Formats: sequence, structure tokens, C-alpha cells
Amino acid sequence: MGKFKIIGCPLSEFDEMLKSVGDVREVEVREARLIPAMKKIDELFLASVFLSSLTLVKEFRTIFSKEIGLSRAGSIRAYTEVSFPKLKIFNENNMKKGPLRIDGMLLQIANGVIKDAALFEMKMGSNELEERQIVAYQNIAREMGIKRLITISNQFVPSPKCCPLNISKVKDVDLYHFSWRNILVMGSILLTDNDLNICDSDQVNIMKEVMAFFRHPYAGISTFDSIGKGWIETVDAIRAQSLNKDNSCMVEAIHDWLEEEQDLALKLSDSLGLMVDCNKRQYSTLQERIEAEKKFLFQNKYLESQFKIRNAVSPMIVQADFATRIIRCIIEVSVPQDRKTAAASSL
Repeated sequence: MGKFKIIGCPLSEFDEMLKSVGDVREVEVREARLIPAMKKIDELFLASVFLSSLTLVKEFRTIFSKEIGLSRAGSIRAYTEVSFPKLKIFNENNMKKGPLRIDGMLLQIANGVIKDAALFEMKMGSNELEERQIVAYQNIAREMGIKRLITISNQFVPSPKCCPLNISKVKDVDLYHFSWRNILVMGSILLTDNDLNICDSDQVNIMKEVMAFFRHPYAGISTFDSIGKGWIETVDAIRAQSLNKDNSCMVEAIHDWLEEEQDLALKLSDSLGLMVDCNKRQYSTLQERIEAEKKFLFQNKYLESQFKIRNAVSPMIVQADFATRIIRCIIEVSVPQDRKTAAASSL
């Protein structure tokens, strides 16, 4: 037999593989449940609730699939505690500990065949992503022919295509990151009166239950609510005119600003019932954005974010001026011209 791959595998063959006993299986999973039977709320609990809600609420699946480029054709299946025992990628390179177990997996199925898939790594509360773990999961995805690895934690990034870790991407595997706050806002927007509303009343109730769970303190979903000493040191250095390009405090301050930028965009989205965009799309990685912001801050002594709100008169620009310690909010409004004057001037 050839090397097993997820993509292109007939669903019937995949199901039979999960039922097999005795020999080491190609893949081991647990079906994701909306209310999983687990002893405590941990990362697997969050993974199970989130992934199963994607299978149960069409509009939630649509809005999330669009973010990661996953086809919305056909149907999806969700699993947790995913491992591939025959792959020689093990826990901390120690084969005695067995194969790595990944938090979740989505399969996109059309005409009875697995057409696409995504792996998921979740972190809860103050737990952060670990470089060695993510690199290993990228290698597993590549070996299995899976094109996406999605990480979810309380760490904020300017765009889902940015990773909180400065790691090299693996060829043929796209890496996405979402904060739990981002996931919460996606669901919240679907329950607000807008053109993204969930059509089915039963699915509305499911989405409400999922959002209630994610908003509970036990779920550990947090917002950005504090700044580090790097911000204070940068303010002091700029006011004392002693800042240089190599000051490490600048990077810390910029990290804080980008996290606050994303958190503010999500809070606005939650309040307005529509997604507020603050992405600067000219930057493809987080590190590229940080380097550009370092140069801008050194030259101009302030940082700036732009929030694009649908149907607003203009984008909202927010500036943090380190020299004056002032926060500015700028909205540009064109003054309406007198119609007669405008018509006369055009002759």
C-alpha cells in the first residue's frame, strides 16, 4: 500500500479505518461534541465546543471558513485528540511518549471524498503557543498533505495570517492564528441584527449557547487590558530625546500597541454588530509590521492605527503620541457644498 494521505481519501474508507482494532491505525481521533464529556474545562474542551459548533451552525462555518480559505462546498466533520501513530514525529523527540496528539481537525467532504482539511492547536487562559510544538504540527500537516494549521489562543495578532511566534513557515502548509476574542466576536456578529444573521431558529439557539459558554469566566477568554514596562520606557526615552533604533523597549511598546489595536477593533465589532477592519494589508508577517512600525515611531514619535467601519463617513484614525502623551482620534468629514455654487463652478 502507498503512503496514507487525508486529502482524497474516500470517506467510507476513513470511517472503516476509525473502526479498526488490533493493528496500529493510520489515524486516531475523538469525535468533537458540543457538550463534551470531560472532567474539566481545558483546551480539549474548548476545541470540542468550537469545532462542533462549526458543524452545527452553517453561518458560523461560513464566516470562519472564509477566513482560512476552506471551501464551503459539501459538508464538514470535526474531531479532537487527533494523532497519526505511524508518523515518526513524536512528543519532544521521545518515542517512548508516543505520537503527538493534536487538539483538533476539520475535514471538508464532497461526493463522499475528503477534499480538504485543517489541523487546530488551542491554548487556554494565559497559556501561550510553543515554537517546538507548532513546528512539529506543521511537519505533521505537510506529511499528511493537510494545507492548513490554525492556532487559537488569547494572544492577539494584527491579522489571522500573522503568527505570534517568529517561526519559519513550512512549504505547502498555511499557518493562521485567531485570538479567542476574535472567535467570540465572529459568533456575536451572527446574533446581531445585520445581513449575516443565522437563518435557522434552532441554529440561533445553538449559537447563543456557544457564545454563553465562551463568555463564561471558566472559558478563560481574555481581552488586552494592560501594558508592559517597554511602553513606559519608550515614552520616557522619547520625551528625554534619548531613543535610538536599537532600544528593545520600542519592540515591546509596539507589541502592546498592536494587541490593543486588535482588541479595540474586536470590541468595536462586537458593539456595532459588524466586523471592523484594522489590517494593514501591505505587511505579510507580524515581524514585517513590527519593523515598519519601529521605523515610523522613531521618525514621527507616535504610532497610528486605522479602523475601517462599513458605512462610516471615513476611517477612524487613532494616534498615540509618545512625545505629548496624548491619544488622538481623527475622523475626516467632507463639508457638503452648496448645490448651486457647485453647479456654477462647474460651468
